[in-house]
Amino acid sequence: MTRLSIVIPCLGPCEQFEDTLASVLQHRPDRSEIIVVHRRPYADPYHLRGEVTFSHVESKSLVDLLNDGVQDARGDVIHVLASGTEVRDGWTHTALRHFADPRIAAVAPLVLRQAAPGRMETMGVSYTLGGERISIGHDLSIPDYHAFLDEVLGPSLLAGFYSKDALLALGGFCREVGDEVADIDLALALRDLGCRSVLEPKCQVAYLPLEDGRTVLGAVSRGWRAETLFWRHWGREGRLAGLLAHPVATLGDALRNEGLVAGGLKLLGRTLGLTGIRASVSYERQLEAAAELLGDLEARGETLPLAAAREDRTQVPVKVKPHHQRAA
Repeated sequence: MTRLSIVIPCLGPCEQFEDTLASVLQHRPDRSEIIVVHRRPYADPYHLRGEVTFSHVESKSLVDLLNDGVQDARGDVIHVLASGTEVRDGWTHTALRHFADPRIAAVAPLVLRQAAPGRMETMGVSYTLGGERISIGHDLSIPDYHAFLDEVLGPSLLAGFYSKDALLALGGFCREVGDEVADIDLALALRDLGCRSVLEPKCQVAYLPLEDGRTVLGAVSRGWRAETLFWRHWGREGRLAGLLAHPVATLGDALRNEGLVAGGLKLLGRTLGLTGIRASVSYERQLEAAAELLGDLEARGETLPLAAAREDRTQVPVKVKPHHQRAA
């Protein structure tokens, strides 16, 4: 029986993921499978088919690639690992132990900077009341993680472990919010389902940042999707407080993370994204369906014991439905 499915998406050139794949193969955990998803067909020059499952999806969306891998996964736990990461022997052991706790649906490892030993790229993500994404622990020294334990909402898409049942119940990663904040959306949804996300500092991976593929014109789309994320979740923490904090957080996010021109375009996208104000309604329905599905799976004994410890089951549907055209 497969315990762990390691999903490695690759949007860029093949060279970007080959060091990651070689590292995973060298330290491959027992009872695991490796799934690599590309934008384009992969020639497999090292003849790894049989050890690795390769597929491709005609999409420029990282979320589409991830959801394709999740659909094919056979493991109880899904491990997302970005191109550019490298692992070491036994890196999954401590993370997987957490899933014995029925309340835990996600585990965040420490992602270290490969070019700066002893410093972190991230230890997970968080989200402000006003709607700003935060990478916790960025550029801090490893011992400093203790001070930020309570701030980690969930794993980043650089590296994270997820219960397959919970991930599928929510329909996978949300395409509507885009690649940059899909990790936040999932972390918030898992929390609203009554699940827990934890940090496991003994699980560590190294990351070498890849070239930033963002464009100035793409800032409009990033703003739109960030606004969609806000309206999907704004009612959960108090609507008035969220609305009051939102303008300041929006301005800070755009100018601090984008620069002046791109920041202005992102603000334009945020303004256009106000049409997504009703996104919270569809989100509530999604949560209801996920809770119902997890409850049914538990009742039939076809799931991990995730739902057993939940007191609140007021949430949601279905298996992942592809948001893209799956390639042959």
